[in-house]
Amino acid sequence: MVRSAAGRGAWWWFRAVLLSALTAVALAYQAFIAFDVFTARHAAKGFGFEAVPVNGILTVTSVDPEDSLGRPTSAYKAGLREGDEILAIRAAGGETRTIGGLFECVSALRALRTDRPCSVLLRRSNGSRPLAMAELTPSPHAGTGPSLRSITSKVALPLGCIAMAVLIGFLKLDDSKAFLASMLLFCFAGAAWGGESYAAFPPGLREMGLVAYVALFSSWSYLFLRFFLLFPAASPLDRAVPWLKSVLAVFPVVFTVWNANWAYMEAISARRFAELAASGKGVDKTLDIIFLALFAMGFLSLLLNLARAPSRADQRRLAFLMAGAVGIVPLLTLYFFKAVLWAPPVPEWLYFITAVGLGLFPVVFAFAVVRHRVFGIRLILHSGLQFALMSKGFLFLEGALLFLAIFYASDPLLGKLLHGASAGTLALATALITMGAVLAVRRINRRVMREIERLFFREAYDGRRILMDLSKAVGRLAMDPQAILALVTTKVLDSLHPCQAAVFIKGADVARLPLQGESRMGALIRLAEAHPEDYLCLCWQTGPGLNAAVALSPAAAVAFRGDSVTVKQIESLAQAEPRTLDVDLDDTWSWTSALRRAHHNDSQPQIELALLARYRVRLLVPLLAGSRLMGFISLSEKQSEEPYSSEDKELLLTVGQQVALSLQHGEFLKQEAEELNLRKELEIAQRVQERLFPHVLPSVPGLLYAGTCKPARGVGGDYYDFLDLEPGHLGVALGDVTGKGISAALLMATLQAMLRIHSEAHRDDPERLTSDINRHMCRAMEAERFASFFYGVFDSATRSLTYVNAGHNPPMLFRPGCARGHSLGAQAVSREPGTPCPIIRLNPTGMVLGVLGDAVYKRETIALQPGDLLLVFTDGVTEALNTDGDLYGEEALGALVASVLDLSPAEILDAIVEDVRRHASQAPQADDITLIAAEVTDG
Repeated sequence: MVRSAAGRGAWWWFRAVLLSALTAVALAYQAFIAFDVFTARHAAKGFGFEAVPVNGILTVTSVDPEDSLGRPTSAYKAGLREGDEILAIRAAGGETRTIGGLFECVSALRALRTDRPCSVLLRRSNGSRPLAMAELTPSPHAGTGPSLRSITSKVALPLGCIAMAVLIGFLKLDDSKAFLASMLLFCFAGAAWGGESYAAFPPGLREMGLVAYVALFSSWSYLFLRFFLLFPAASPLDRAVPWLKSVLAVFPVVFTVWNANWAYMEAISARRFAELAASGKGVDKTLDIIFLALFAMGFLSLLLNLARAPSRADQRRLAFLMAGAVGIVPLLTLYFFKAVLWAPPVPEWLYFITAVGLGLFPVVFAFAVVRHRVFGIRLILHSGLQFALMSKGFLFLEGALLFLAIFYASDPLLGKLLHGASAGTLALATALITMGAVLAVRRINRRVMREIERLFFREAYDGRRILMDLSKAVGRLAMDPQAILALVTTKVLDSLHPCQAAVFIKGADVARLPLQGESRMGALIRLAEAHPEDYLCLCWQTGPGLNAAVALSPAAAVAFRGDSVTVKQIESLAQAEPRTLDVDLDDTWSWTSALRRAHHNDSQPQIELALLARYRVRLLVPLLAGSRLMGFISLSEKQSEEPYSSEDKELLLTVGQQVALSLQHGEFLKQEAEELNLRKELEIAQRVQERLFPHVLPSVPGLLYAGTCKPARGVGGDYYDFLDLEPGHLGVALGDVTGKGISAALLMATLQAMLRIHSEAHRDDPERLTSDINRHMCRAMEAERFASFFYGVFDSATRSLTYVNAGHNPPMLFRPGCARGHSLGAQAVSREPGTPCPIIRLNPTGMVLGVLGDAVYKRETIALQPGDLLLVFTDGVTEALNTDGDLYGEEALGALVASVLDLSPAEILDAIVEDVRRHASQAPQADDITLIAAEVTDG
C-alpha cells in the first residue's frame, strides 16, 4: 500500500533522493560512454590497431594484419605489436600529444582522425629498441566500428542494470531489501563500465565521473554481502552476528577514499601513479583482499539461505540467484590475480569470459524478478513491457538501434559490395535496409509480447482472460449465477493452480439470486437451516493434488457463520481499503491466533479452525459490489506451494469485484423480472377491481348521483357502490380498508361481496346489515386491519336518507335553501337570517368494521329537499399532502364544493379531484381517493 506524503519517514525520502541522484549520474555516465564506444574510442582501428590505457600508459592490445579488402594495414606495416606502449601521438599538421596519464591517453586517442596520417612514438614491448617512431596512414577499408564485446559490456549490460535498478528502487521505496537490490545493480553497472570509463567524460566532468565510478565499485562487495545477509529473510550468519553488517559499513567508505586517490593519480600522471603503487602496495593489497572477502561472505550467506529456505518458492528464487552470482566468480578471480598477485596482462579471451559472467547475475536477477516474483513488481513490469512494445516511441527507438547495428555490423560487407563508396553512401544504404526491417518490427513486437506473456506472465495473461470471460458471461449467464461461479473457480484453478477454489455467498444474497432447478432447491433448504448472515458455499471445485478426504467433501456441508472470526475479519477489510486476507494457521501473530485462544468450552472457534485446516485455506478474496460484501472466494495453497504474490492478490481482487458485479447484475435482472410480473398482476388486479365498481347506475326518481375512485397504487382498499333495492330505493355505500395495494384490495373485495349478499336480506335495515358485515369482516381481517364504512338508503318517496356511519369520515350535506329540519344524527351550525345554510355533517353512529364482532351500530334518518347535495369521501381527499407537508383539509373541500354547487355531481367530483391534485403538486399520491356526490332533484 502506498503511503501518503505525511506518513513517509526520513528513510523513504533518503532512498528517493539517493536513487534520483544515482539515476541521473548513471544515465549521464552511460551517455558519455556510449558516445565514446561508437565514436572516438575506436578511431585507432582506422589505422589497423587498438590501444587501451594500462596503469596510465596507452598500450597496444591488438593489431589487424589486413583490412576488409585483404590489404596490409598501416599499423601492421609499421611494425606495431601487441604490448607496445605509445608515449606520444602527433597528427599531421597538429601538435604532439605526450601521454603521461589516463586522461591524456583518452585525449590522444580522440585526436586521431581517420582521414589524416599520424606519427606515434613507441616503446617496444620486445626490448629491441627503447623508442621507435611509426608513421601511420589511415585505410578507408579498415574497420572503425566498435566491437560486439564493447557494445555488449559497455552499453547493453550497464543500461540493463540501470533500468532494473530504477524499476525496483522507485517502485518499492518502502522496501529496504528492494533498495539494497537497486544499489547492488547500480554497482554491477559500474563494474561493467570498467576502470577507465570516467575518462570518457569531457574535461571538468571527468573528476566527478571518477568519484561516482569509484564509489560504486568500492561499495559493490559490501552491498553484495548485506543483500544476501537479509534476503529473503535474515540469514543464519546475520542472526549469529547481527552487528557484522554495521561494522563492515566502514569498509566501503575507506575503500572509496583510497581508490579515489589511486584512480586520480593514474589519471593525471603515470609516473606519480607508479610511485604510489610502489609505496602503497601493501595497503592496496590488504584492502583488495577485504573487498574479495566480503564477496566470499556474501556467497556463504547465500548458501546458508539456500540450505535453510523456509519454502520451495524461496529455495527456487535463491537457487536462481546463486546461479547468477557464480557468474561474477571469473571476474573476482581475475581481480585477485591482477590486484593482489600483480600478475601480468591476461589474454583477451579471458576478458571476454569475465564480461559474459558479469552479465549473468543481472540477467538471472531480472529473470527471478519476472518469473519468480521477487519484490512483487511483475504486474507493473508486465504493463510497462506491454506499453513499450506497442508504443510508437519504442518503435522509433528500435529503428534507431537497428540503424546503428546494421551500420556497424555490416560495414565490412557493404564496403566490399559498394567498393569505393563514401561514408554517406554507406549510411544511405544502411537507412534503406533499416526502413525495410522496421516494417516487420511491430508484428515481431506483438509476437514477442505474446511469448513474454506465455513464458513470464502466465498468471497475468490467464487473469486477463478470466476477466474477459467474466465480462462476456455477465450478459450470457446473468440469470445463472451457478454457472458464473463455476466459470470463476475453473479459471482460477487453471491460472493460479491452487488445490481447490470455493465461493461463499451471504445467505441474504443467496435468497435474491436467480437460482434455478436443483441449485434453487438446495439453496432454499440450506437457507431454511441457516441464518441470513451466514455465508453458504455455492460452488466448490478441486484441482489435481488435493487429498481424497477433501476432494470428496460436498460443498453443501461447508458454511461460515455470520458471527465467526473469519467472516468478521473479511468484513473489516471490506469496510477499509479492499484487500485479500491471508490465512496462516502456524503464525502466532496472525488473526487466526484468536481461534486458538478461544475458550475450550466454546465449540464454534474450534469448528472454524478445523474447517480452515481441513480445507487448507490460504487466501480469502472478498466479493465486493461497491461497499457491499456479497461473499468471498476461498483458495487453498498452490500446488507449487508458492505463496500468493501481490500481483496474484491484485488480480483476484479484480476478479472478485467482477464476480460480485455479475451476481448483483443477476439480482437486478431477477428483481426486474419479478417487478415485471408484479406489474402484470397489478394490471390484472386493477382490471378486476374496476369491474367491482358500478358501471351501470340504477335510475332513482329525485336523485342524480356519481362516484369515482383513484387508487394510489393501481389497486387499493377504497370501495364505493350503488345498490338497486326495491322500487324507489337506492343503497349508497363507501368503504375504506386500511392499507394499500393488493392486500387492501382483497379485503375491499370481501367487503363488497358481504354488502351484496346482506343487502338482499336487509333492504330497509342498514343497522342489521352493517352488524352482519362486521361479524364476517372480523373473521376475515388480521388484528391490525379494519375498515371504515358508510351505508345509506335513499327513499325517493319521502326524500329521506337512512344511514349507518361505521367510523367513517362524516359526509357533508350541502343545503342551499333553508333547512326545515334534521335528525339527531345530523349536526349543523346555527345561522343568521339571510345567510347560506351551513354544511351538515353525518357523524359516525358506530365503530369501524373488523375490530369487535359484537359492536352495535345505530341508524339515523335525515330528511332531504330538492337542491341538497350529499358528498361522501375518504380520508385520501382531506389528508392529501403537498411537497411542504400541508394537508388539503375539510375546510378547503367544503369551500370548493360550495363554489361549484351549480355543476352536476360528476362535474363536481372532477373538480374536487383536480383541486386535490393541484394542491399536491409534485408530491406523490399517498392514499386512495374515493368520492360519491348525490343531488336531490324535484323529479
